[in-house]
Amino acid sequence: MPLRVALVVPFVLQISAAVGLTAFLSLKNGQKAVNDVATQLQNELTTRIHQHITDYIEIPQLVTQINANSVHIGELSLKDTKSLERHLWHQMQLFKPLSPIAFATTQGEIHSVDRFNDGSLVIRKKDQSTSNNYYTYTTDNQGNTVKLLQVNQTFDPRTRPWYTNAVKAGKTTCTEIYSYFSSSGLAFSATQPLYDQKGTLLGVTNATLSLSQLSEFLHSLKIGRSGKTFIVEHSGELVATSTAEQPFSLSYKGGKKTSKRLKAIASSDRITQLTTQYLQSQFGNFRNISSSQQLEFEIDHKRQFVQLMPFTADCGLNWVIIVVVPEADFMEHIQANTRTTILLCFGALIIATVIGVITSHWITEPILCLSVASKEIANGKLNQTVTVEGINELRVLAQAHNQMATQLQESFAEILEANRQLEAEINERKQAEEQLRHNAFHDALTGLPNRAFFIERLKNTLQRAKQQENYLFAVLFLDLDRFKVINDSLGHLKGDQFLIAIANRLEVCVRSTDTAARLGGDEFTILLDEIQSLSDAIKVAERIQQELTLPLELDGQEVFTTASIGIALSSTVDYDQAENLLRDADTAMYRAKVLGKARYEVFNPGMYTNALVRLQLENDLRRAIERHEFQLYYQPIVSITNGRILGFEALLRWQHPERGLICPTDFIPLAEETGLIVKIGYWALHEACRQMQNWRLSDRINSLEKISVNLSVKQFSQPDLIEQIGEILHSTGLDAGSLMLEITESAILENGDEANAALSELRKMGIELSIDDFGTGYSSLGRLHNFPISVLKIDRSFVSPIDGNGKNLEIIETIITLAHKLGMDVTAEGVETKEQLAFLRNLNCECGQGYFFSRPLDNAAAVELILKNPQW
Repeated sequence: MPLRVALVVPFVLQISAAVGLTAFLSLKNGQKAVNDVATQLQNELTTRIHQHITDYIEIPQLVTQINANSVHIGELSLKDTKSLERHLWHQMQLFKPLSPIAFATTQGEIHSVDRFNDGSLVIRKKDQSTSNNYYTYTTDNQGNTVKLLQVNQTFDPRTRPWYTNAVKAGKTTCTEIYSYFSSSGLAFSATQPLYDQKGTLLGVTNATLSLSQLSEFLHSLKIGRSGKTFIVEHSGELVATSTAEQPFSLSYKGGKKTSKRLKAIASSDRITQLTTQYLQSQFGNFRNISSSQQLEFEIDHKRQFVQLMPFTADCGLNWVIIVVVPEADFMEHIQANTRTTILLCFGALIIATVIGVITSHWITEPILCLSVASKEIANGKLNQTVTVEGINELRVLAQAHNQMATQLQESFAEILEANRQLEAEINERKQAEEQLRHNAFHDALTGLPNRAFFIERLKNTLQRAKQQENYLFAVLFLDLDRFKVINDSLGHLKGDQFLIAIANRLEVCVRSTDTAARLGGDEFTILLDEIQSLSDAIKVAERIQQELTLPLELDGQEVFTTASIGIALSSTVDYDQAENLLRDADTAMYRAKVLGKARYEVFNPGMYTNALVRLQLENDLRRAIERHEFQLYYQPIVSITNGRILGFEALLRWQHPERGLICPTDFIPLAEETGLIVKIGYWALHEACRQMQNWRLSDRINSLEKISVNLSVKQFSQPDLIEQIGEILHSTGLDAGSLMLEITESAILENGDEANAALSELRKMGIELSIDDFGTGYSSLGRLHNFPISVLKIDRSFVSPIDGNGKNLEIIETIITLAHKLGMDVTAEGVETKEQLAFLRNLNCECGQGYFFSRPLDNAAAVELILKNPQW
């Protein structure tokens, strides 16, 4: 046995006996004190709760009476909605527990002021100014409406419990507990109907208390360490509880939220549930509890103190206040006192053993010093050294200990430095990873989510829709209509500022649960999560278009824009892939572009079919150039004066390997849109020039004067147009005077001064110019003489009905007269009858073209026609 143990053990046994006796007496006397303290605590708590509830429910009754009196004496006018809302707003400022205070009319109109969880006040109203929808507005610090937060189309105050209860009672009354309409929670209202002097019902005013505040009050009470308190109605349903549990449960059905009162016996809190079971076994139901009582029962063999106090009010409330305190909460203090006593006894033991310690000190001190130093080292304090004098063996041991401590201190310092560097590297890597993660899922310019984030969110929403029946959502694909003009005119820096402003406006137009993203360029997408119907998506699209009609200011300059929007609804097709939804929204957006821009279109399966056909046609069109599938047909241009063929107009045809011969009207618009028209147009020009040169070099068919070739709008706007035409004339050997280029009115007007310069260069080369389809565009007659045009071609829409339409005759005569005044010749398209030819000859029209002379012919048929040398 160690020496110190032999010295200390007798004292320990003596003190232990004293501590045991003291603890036994403390526990015995403390048990009686527990009963007295528990009774006093329960009485004080139930009295305090009773008084708080009494004061609490008087507030809405007082406010309702004040408002009713204000209306009766004329101080408050129900017709002055602005004054009424301000009055209710000030009352909400004064009476913090209320939420909301309202007035509703017999026509279903309502004006109320409500309080959000963060304490801010909102004005809710429904009247003619809101188109009978239930609007919710934020307010400033003066009670004025600021911003529209929410619109509800189904709310009718006349169906709410506080309204129906007041009308039924015909006097000031209190409602039963009911669920809030606009948020989660239970409410209790004081309400009063208002009548005019004739006794006609004007409406109902009410003031409402949230029972969640009553639960918060109960939760704030400290009832021992684990005591609980709760309030129940005679029906056994919870009114409020000190636990975190809500006295109601929520359920969702058909997209609508409903709440159900929670009975105390079904509470998830075990003490509440078991206490309720005990009370029902004792009283049958809560209606039989008519006076304050103190009870005891056991849970898990542990005694529980129960205090019951009925609460009734004149307005019809019948509640029971229940306070439950475990006996262990009180005994804990008694046990703590017992432990304190034991500790004091141990202190006496230590004092008693001092003598023995002093006696053994000179023997045990060196060993104790080494032991303490070793423990400090184990706890991380490495700078521990020990000096031992006297016993030689212990001195050697102390030196070895000191050497070990020094080596550990040096090693640990190196480890700490390495660990510090490692932590710094880890922090840097985490920051870099977070930045990379943010950059990977957000657009660097606007800060909106990018395509990857949007697709991931769309996938999750699509999966949720498959799991929940009747779950509906929509994707909006938005493309700005004039962004290229803004970018080109103001510069890319302003263009970036413009995109940031557009992104900010889009975020304003959607809910916090929705997702607005930028796919790139001027394309944006929006995911509308959990909507009720297609009309919700349409409203958002209209809201965006309305928002975009407002001017944007970029460094003092106002900029306007519009957007084309495609809408894809999740219920339209049984979607499996998120990308397909995005594709269909894009398809609908493209349809909106085609139909005139600045509008929205809703996707339907027919659009996808058309898109596939269009994509196939575009792919075939790109291959058609490589596969040489294009052909030129030639329609003769005839001199009306002498009836001889002067030349041909080269007309493009596409010999599709599967669909056969395709007319230009079926593929030229697509070629224009994709830009392929430029390459196709130069091929057609080269082929026409080559064919014309071959004809002119032939001995038998060299009488032709002109070959006419159409230039598209995109061809005409190419910067290298003059060089390309010059190269084609040079490579084919055709004289420029034998070439007539036909240009539409729109091509000239869209290119302005540049068009005039290009036309002048072409005329200098010797090429003659013709305005094609004259009369169908928007030419300015005042500017027509400024362009170096040789020929006007009257559109067939004027010539075809020439036989019986006097108005068309006058138009044609006017055009011919105008052309001759400007020194131009006239070619009439669409000549199909002798009568039309005779009429044009009488008007001195120089040339004609149409089925009366010949349909468009391939090369061989055109040569045959020339050899026949027909005259008309």
